Amino acid sequence: MIPFRVPSFDEMVSFFDEISRPDKRVFAMLQYLTAARPEELCRFRRGDVVLKSMKREDIWTEVIDGQECIAIRLRVLKKRKEKKYRLVCLPFANKREGYIIKQVWDWVKEQDGELFPFNRVTAWRYVTKPFREMFNVDVHIKHPLRHVRLTHLVTIYGFDAFDLTAFAGWEDIKPATSYVHKQKEMVKKLLQ
Repeated sequence: MIPFRVPSFDEMVSFFDEISRPDKRVFAMLQYLTAARPEELCRFRRGDVVLKSMKREDIWTEVIDGQECIAIRLRVLKKRKEKKYRLVCLPFANKREGYIIKQVWDWVKEQDGELFPFNRVTAWRYVTKPFREMFNVDVHIKHPLRHVRLTHLVTIYGFDAFDLTAFAGWEDIKPATSYVHKQKEMVKKLLQ
């Protein structure tokens, strides 16, 4: 269950527009669109090993069922010792999100090498902190943009627990049930 008011998609677009630096704005958009943890996109230190950020070759376009999409390869870090990746494909023709997907692609295709050569502290300063301030989100929520996206996938696009599990790269369906459960509660309220 999400313990804060989830901003609408339009509010998220307004939030992105408030971020003046293009690299930080695209970072926030990608974090939202892919439901990524910040450290899955930027530089991250695990023990003595420093993992570099996403690279230009981690994002490309491809056609799926006749629709041009942006394909994004993300590393999955939560509780993992081995390298694991997940792939998120987002169609440019999406009426709601196509605008921000195109902004991401337009910025990415002009880049070389590392896309976000900063660490999660910088990501927190430019993205998470302003998000928390704008939407009054409790500091105990570790990845608020991830929570918002997963909630939007259920409430706007009708994802079920299995869809969310695949999208988020979870091995178990259990984390997805809290997002789907919230949707069922909202439907019950609408029927009263």
